[in-house]
Amino acid sequence: PEEELRKGHRFPADKDLPKMVERAIEEKKTPTKTVLKEFQMLIGVCLWAALSTRPDCAYAVNTLAQGAIYANESLISAAKKVIIYMFHTKELGIGYDRCKGGYLTGYVDASWLEKRSQTGFTFLLANGSISHKSKKQELTAMSSCEAELIAASKATLELIYLRFFLEFLGVKLHGPTSLMIDSQSAIDLANNDRSTSRTKHLRRRDWKLRETIEEGVAQAKKIHTSLNPSDILTKPLVGQSFLMHREKLLNC
Repeated sequence: PEEELRKGHRFPADKDLPKMVERAIEEKKTPTKTVLKEFQMLIGVCLWAALSTRPDCAYAVNTLAQGAIYANESLISAAKKVIIYMFHTKELGIGYDRCKGGYLTGYVDASWLEKRSQTGFTFLLANGSISHKSKKQELTAMSSCEAELIAASKATLELIYLRFFLEFLGVKLHGPTSLMIDSQSAIDLANNDRSTSRTKHLRRRDWKLRETIEEGVAQAKKIHTSLNPSDILTKPLVGQSFLMHREKLLNC
C-alpha cells in the first residue's frame, strides 16, 4: 500500500529488532505453512542484496534469518520494512575510484551480547567496499574484549583471502594490511604474545590476528567507534550514526 511505502523507510531496522527475534526463538511457536513460506520468500528477496551490494541491510537480514523457523507476523512486518527501505534507497550503490583509497583496509567490530555476540567487518579498496559480513559468533564471549578479538580473527581470515586474490590478479600490495579496530584492549592482546588467565581459554583460531601481525601480513590500528563503518554491521543503528556509516560503504 502507498501509505505503508511512505512510512519508516530511512532505516532498515528498528532498535527492538534483536529482542523481537529473540522473543520469537524463545517462544518456539511453530508457524503455519503460509506464514513460513511468506517469511522465507521475503528473506530470500533481501538476502542476495544484503550479501552483495547492500551492506547497510546486512545486519537486519542476518538477524531476521536467525528466527526463520519461528516466523510470525511481527517478523514478517520487520522483513517488509527492509524491502521498503531498499525500495526507497534503490539509487544507493558501491562506487570505486582508482584515484582514491588505493590500499586495502579492513574495519571490524563486535557487539557484545549476553548470549552470542555479533561480528561485523568490511574491507575497502579504491574507496569502496569489496567484502563485508554480519554474523553471530559461534561461542559466547566472556567480555567485550573477547568478542572483539574473535571478530578480528574472523576478519583476518578474510584479509588473508583478499590479499591472495588481489595478488593473483596482479595487484601489488606494499606492506601489511591495516585492520581498524575500536577496542584498544583487543589491539593490545593481538600485539602481545603473552597468555593471561582471562585469555588462556581462547581457541587457537581466535589468535589468528596475532599470527598475521607477527608474519607482517596485518597490523591492528585503533579507530574511534563513531568512525568505524563496520559498526553498522553489528547492531540496529538509526539516526545520524547510521547515515554516516552508510555513506562510507555506499558512496554512489
